[in-house]
Amino acid sequence: MIKVTGNVMKSEIANAIQHYNKAPIYAYCEDLPPFTECYYVDRNEGTVQEFCGFVLHDLIEKTKDGAISMIVIYTNESDLENIGVFEDYAISNYEHGGYVGTVVLMTR
Repeated sequence: MIKVTGNVMKSEIANAIQHYNKAPIYAYCEDLPPFTECYYVDRNEGTVQEFCGFVLHDLIEKTKDGAISMIVIYTNESDLENIGVFEDYAISNYEHGGYVGTVVLMTR
């Protein structure tokens, strides 16, 4: 897992990763993120656990023929407990589960 934190420029980094690696972006935030293509869940409509479960289900469907090299999890979440949930899912389920080679987790 690669973790990127900060208040600015995260969306530009995510766009570059998507452009060059064709990595899907999964976004969990209050406002629609500035990406042309992404899977978006409004944080007011679902919990972090529900979002991570959605991502896992989507990865299971997409990786029947093999793992995806990289995905981006984009959020403006700053709560350390919620960030811990993202990290646990990224490592334990997505990477160690064999669905993704590398997860890029972008948080505030």
